[in-house]
This record gives sequence, C-alpha cells and structure tokens, in this order.
Amino acid sequence: MGNLPADIEQQLASMSEGDFSAFVARVRAPDTTEQLRTALSRHISGDQLEAVLKVANTAAFVDEHGAVDETKVADSLGGLFGINTGPTPMDFGQNRPPPPQPGPGERGAAEAARRFGGQHAPAHTSGRGAAGAAEAAKRFPRKDEA
Repeated sequence: MGNLPADIEQQLASMSEGDFSAFVARVRAPDTTEQLRTALSRHISGDQLEAVLKVANTAAFVDEHGAVDETKVADSLGGLFGINTGPTPMDFGQNRPPPPQPGPGERGAAEAARRFGGQHAPAHTSGRGAAGAAEAAKRFPRKDEA
C-alpha cells in the first residue's frame, strides 16, 4: 500500500478499536468466497458444495460491482451437475414429460361434479349413519330443495 498523508495516518491511529473495525469493514471488499458459498448452497450441499468451492474461480462469478452474481452461479451449476435452475423450456418432441397428475381426491371431486352438476353427492341410503342422515334431511332440507 502506498504512503498516506500524515494527517490521515494520525486520524487512523486515533480511532477506537470499534471505529477502526467499522471503517475496515466499509473499505475492504466483501468476502466473495462466503458470498459464493451462500449462492451455491441454494442449489447444492455437502460434498458437492465443498468440491465446487475448492476449484471455483470466484472472480468468474463476480459482477461489475464486486458482488457474486446469482445468475452466473445458477448457469454454471446447470452445466456442471445438470441442475435445472431456470425456467423450463418448451418441449415439442417425443420425450416430453407426462402431464401433471391430479392430487388426491381431485379425480373423485371432478367425477362428482360431472354426475351431480356441481352439487354434493346424494347421502347414502344404507350403512352406518343412514338413519341419522335421513332424519337430518327431513328436519333441515336443503335450500335448493325447499
């Protein structure tokens, strides 16, 4: 480092320990290795994370302001590990993944809506609770049946 003017050296020497630490934290560039670790840990962990940190050139992931660019990290991981970190491209070929499957109960609800026009399925006429259901239907008819 070059020589500083005497008045600046005097100001630095007269700073308290806390003020000097705050000054150094403001002046010194952030630790890009820790920033890179944080960005990588969003996509990989464990041995993969440590292996990438050992061989990674942190300067390759830094933007023009000196901060780690999340997009560069995600793109590099996609190439290294085949991790899809971005939007899924449209697939127009034979190897298209199957369409999403309905969740539990969705098929039954769709079938009930088709059969009963969106209304609830009729109450069971036999089995456990049938007598109570029939009595409740007599006492409290549905608004659409009244």
